Amino acid sequence: MRRLKIIFRNRHTNVDVEALRCFSDSRWPEEMGRTHGVEHWDRVARFGQLLYQEGADLDVILAFAYLHDSERMNNGHDINHGKRASRLIDTIRHTKLQDMTDEQIAKLKKACELHTIDHRTGDLTIDICFDADRMDLPRVGITPLPQRMATPQGAELVANPHYEDFYRKIVRETNNRTHQRKRYNDMNIDEKTSKTGLTATSGTIMANDTEYVRRVSLI
Repeated sequence: MRRLKIIFRNRHTNVDVEALRCFSDSRWPEEMGRTHGVEHWDRVARFGQLLYQEGADLDVILAFAYLHDSERMNNGHDINHGKRASRLIDTIRHTKLQDMTDEQIAKLKKACELHTIDHRTGDLTIDICFDADRMDLPRVGITPLPQRMATPQGAELVANPHYEDFYRKIVRETNNRTHQRKRYNDMNIDEKTSKTGLTATSGTIMANDTEYVRRVSLI
């Protein structure tokens, strides 16, 4: 059987993904837990990097990862959370998303709005957003089906017999990064507080985390 092999190389992104991550995480209610919280968003970002191909917009894909579920009101049926996320984008257009073009903003809003109701749009970037989200379905006990994926590469990945092992590796990888971020930010807060006597906010960390392009091959 062929196993999944993942190779990354660096790529520049304009959007400040870490700022978006901190923004959404700071607004996420603790009682909502992790099902649709930052751990899920980290995995969607990683899957988006894996699915990326030339012609897609990595800025939009990564911004989607940290905004698409940020307006959820519960972990169950909340069909309108995508629309609310789309409206939220307008409120941070000139702050957190100031480096994105109007075209990118429009595409990001569409991806957030439609991810709860559409299967496929025909737009490569948006369809990668959809598949990056669907590839994390195992967290709730659902196996993603190839016929329900929006892109050929997404369908190929979830159809691979080794996808379950591959998914577990991604979970371990992103969980490690999540814990590293928390430790770094806690240290950063402690250091700033000790120097100033004031409560400090989390700093931007691990910039290279958001500067990858994926090349996935099955061997």
